[in-house]
Amino acid sequence: PLSLAIRRAVGPVGAMADVEEIPGLGLRAMDGTAEVRLGRRDFVGVGPEDGVAHDGPELWLAIGAHRVQFRFRDTPRVDAAETVSALKALGLDVELLSGDRPAAVARLAGDLEIDVWRDSCSPQDKIARLEELAAEGRKVCMVGDGLNDAPALAAAFASVSPGSAADASQTAADFIFQGHRLAPVLEAVKTARSARILVLQNFTLALAYNLIAVPIAAAGFATPLIAAIAMSASSLVVTLNALRIKLGQMTAGAEQ
Repeated sequence: PLSLAIRRAVGPVGAMADVEEIPGLGLRAMDGTAEVRLGRRDFVGVGPEDGVAHDGPELWLAIGAHRVQFRFRDTPRVDAAETVSALKALGLDVELLSGDRPAAVARLAGDLEIDVWRDSCSPQDKIARLEELAAEGRKVCMVGDGLNDAPALAAAFASVSPGSAADASQTAADFIFQGHRLAPVLEAVKTARSARILVLQNFTLALAYNLIAVPIAAAGFATPLIAAIAMSASSLVVTLNALRIKLGQMTAGAEQ
């Protein structure tokens, strides 16, 4: 546990006072007369040459003159590369925005074959990138699970977060999926595209019905019974067409 590691590194630590969160940087508090900082190395006053060389995510703790480095190793979800490849096959551009250091982000981007990536991103940097893409006319779907992803998830055109994400990220997301795989993201995109096609088809069917049926009724060639049957039939056709998306999901689930 982090608390045990802190005690081993710097000794007993009392209750903190004046705890303040600095978005994208870390936490700042007071332990008696000593300031305590937990977060990025630049936030705690550590130089780029300090600490053990490590190309993965890291966290620094500063209590007075003490500096402690915590090193982590992130692994992508088991189907991350497969999902990214499938999204690209659908004609979507995939970008990676991360708050981690360049070496770690470059390695992950290489493993997932993501050509466009940015490292050391703060929450504001992620929002700025989303705004750049929106200005280009892009409709961006943001996928994230970290606390620092919450502002970007809220700012995106659409957003997705796993059930294991931070509460703030889940609250900001439009869609939450369960499990340890990224496949639900791909399924959500496919479902959204299918739904759009079906909506356009239904509008076309309704328009065609009215263009044909209204003149016939106005000319007096349709009895009330025929009009009622035709109206019910058109509603039934539209409903059955909309149910095709559910049938497609059931078929896909059976194949998996």
